[in-house]
Amino acid sequence: MLKSSLSVFFISVNLSVATDKITYDDHIFPIFESKCLNCHNPDKKKGDLDLSTYTGTMAGSSGGKIALSGDGGSSKLFTVTVQTEEPVMPPEGDKIAKKDAELIRTWIDGGLLENKGSKAKKRPKPAFTLGSIPTGKRPEGPPPMPQDLLLEPVVTPTRSTVVADMDASPWAPLIAITGQRQILLYHSDTFELLGVLPFPKGNPETISFHPSGKYLIAGGGIGGKSGTTVTWDITNGREMMTMGNEFDSVLAADLRADLGGIALGGPSRLIKLWDTQEGEQIKSIKKHTDWVTALAYSPDGVLLATGGRGSGVQIWEAASGNEFHSLRGHQKAIVDIKWRADSNLVATASEDGTIRFWDMNQGKEVKRGTASGGGILALDYARNGKLISSTRDGHVKLWKADLTLEKQSQPFPEMITEVAFSHDGARYFTADWNGKIEVWNTLDFKKIGELSTTPPSVENRIISISQDMNAIEADVVLHREKNTTADIALKGALAAADKASAELSVLKKESSNFQQEFDSLAKKWEQLEQMVSKKVKDRDQITQKIKETIQQKIKTEQEHLKSTAE
Repeated sequence: MLKSSLSVFFISVNLSVATDKITYDDHIFPIFESKCLNCHNPDKKKGDLDLSTYTGTMAGSSGGKIALSGDGGSSKLFTVTVQTEEPVMPPEGDKIAKKDAELIRTWIDGGLLENKGSKAKKRPKPAFTLGSIPTGKRPEGPPPMPQDLLLEPVVTPTRSTVVADMDASPWAPLIAITGQRQILLYHSDTFELLGVLPFPKGNPETISFHPSGKYLIAGGGIGGKSGTTVTWDITNGREMMTMGNEFDSVLAADLRADLGGIALGGPSRLIKLWDTQEGEQIKSIKKHTDWVTALAYSPDGVLLATGGRGSGVQIWEAASGNEFHSLRGHQKAIVDIKWRADSNLVATASEDGTIRFWDMNQGKEVKRGTASGGGILALDYARNGKLISSTRDGHVKLWKADLTLEKQSQPFPEMITEVAFSHDGARYFTADWNGKIEVWNTLDFKKIGELSTTPPSVENRIISISQDMNAIEADVVLHREKNTTADIALKGALAAADKASAELSVLKKESSNFQQEFDSLAKKWEQLEQMVSKKVKDRDQITQKIKETIQQKIKTEQEHLKSTAE
């Protein structure tokens, strides 16, 4: 009898709470007063948060708003209370009672009423208008790039873990990479870290750029507990909206080209469509027989392709969710779905080792490529029509636009779990089982760099820069000392050179004098030789005359003797 009476009592209490308006004054403040106001009051305001008044609660903390009207499950006030997001509250002691946590969630879902006479707050709409972003065409002006985003990692793990997903901007040198509770944005040409986007709802499992390149959506959560999607404006890192309220992690998500819808899927086997303007789920589609692991809107936003572990691929009308095509052919799980830029053809990759092209006009397979290697793990489609895939045997393969194999890499030491082209297709990125990300030249498959999934904190980066500066200063001092020694040696050498130069000048002058004396002596010698030559000539002439005179006298004497004798 007592048990029955208690049951009736609790039922009546619950019905009373359910029918009454949940307000800050009557229901939420007593919870805060009991568990929270020691730290979050006007005097302390830990985290710049004051929960002692309705106005203070609505103002939020130093990290921004803590409650989003109509979205209790994703609001920070609720997630830190049930301790699915850090910093957990209360930081010490027991968690807030489940019934109190649910009361907070119900209060947020009900419009954040202050008292019984209040009106429910409207859920804020995304800060963009439908169709404001041109799709399928390169945006006018410079392509969207991060500008002065925060570089402080949410988590700085001691080692890398498997990368769940990578995606490159369609127009800019920018690649997004999933990390632990964060998304890392890198410059795909310089490999510089450009920003960190926090994903506080657990770990991101899937990321995708909007066709404009301006927005990035990520889906993820905590396995077996919760899942959601977050969309950011990558130019300023601003969180635009949070959609999805799953009871398991989101494994696949995409943002429609006109910004009006989000599709998501996961272990529930359901495809869920959300209206971004109303912030509400508008459809839940039950078609897949196993987890939904891949989905993608066509670049023009007209169609939605979905696939999962059950091998089937479905095509839906993006806006209505009506079935458009049912594509059969793969024999194992679908690992990736990628659209060609013109939206007329979709490529699917499967654990059965095949890549298949499907024509959207006929809903039929038009081409098949066999990658083998124990099954495909990842696929990406470049804007120039080429594809790249990775297989379980550690190979990366480059495919021509007609799905003929163009090139194959040497086997990697670890399985490549993710691949992605750069915006211009000139480079491709690989992520292996251990979370190692490498950058390769598409033309020759040569490695040109690496990206870190564990970037250091800003503090450690400053310390590292300081250490580098100290090392540079030490090198400068060492070089100065060497330069001083070299200067002394140089001065000595210059002095010796000056002395040698002076001596050389003296020698040159002496040499010049000697040359002049030599030239004078040579001239005198020449004159002497001429005089001697003349005298010798004169002597010879005199001698010849004497000789001729003597010979004439002898001849005359002989003729005289001869005449006497006769």
